[in-house]
Amino acid sequence: MPCCIILSLRRKVGFASVLKNGPQVNLFPNPFAEQATVNFAVTDYMDCTFNLYDINGRLVKTLLDEQVKPGTNRFTFSLKYLVPGNYELIISSGSKFISSKKIIKE
Repeated sequence: MPCCIILSLRRKVGFASVLKNGPQVNLFPNPFAEQATVNFAVTDYMDCTFNLYDINGRLVKTLLDEQVKPGTNRFTFSLKYLVPGNYELIISSGSKFISSKKIIKE
């Protein structure tokens, strides 16, 4: 059974403005080998971008850039092409920061 990590917000924007108790964003597994899954819930349609950065702050790949539907959303990303190491997943909506999480590729 994969572990589940709840991401935390640094400030109340984006998902926090549409959910009463802030966003419920889960990323698993972490560390990952070939793929990672992100679960999150929103109450309205929202444009979302998931960007993956290396430890030097360089954009590695945009994993998602689309409008998501209200309710629970689940996205699974194939990341087997990445070299092992530490990465940062940044979730945003337009110019608003939503959340970030350090993830580890085995």
